[in-house]
Amino acid sequence: MGVDFEKTNHEIFGDVKKLVTTEFVQQGYLLYKKIPDTDPPKHEFLWGPRAYAITSKEDVLSFVCQIYGEMDMFDWPQQYDSIHGEGAAAAAKVQQLNGATNQMEVD
Repeated sequence: MGVDFEKTNHEIFGDVKKLVTTEFVQQGYLLYKKIPDTDPPKHEFLWGPRAYAITSKEDVLSFVCQIYGEMDMFDWPQQYDSIHGEGAAAAAKVQQLNGATNQMEVD
């Protein structure tokens, strides 16, 4: 996720490590799980029940695309495929390119 837990005092969010690993977990937005057989120990974040109740992965990916501007959801193939099934991002990209090609032929 690229969160720098060592920089503990963010100007807006305060203690980021506490916010993510404690507050979001206690509120049910995230699950914080230890990855088995890792040395040193590593953890992963999973969606919690509250996150599933209030939004969808597709809505989050759509929001991220809006933040980045001119991006489509299938420009994030791993995330798109986890929502729509393996190979869906590639198929969507091909469909978009075919649409663009057909549009150029019409013009």
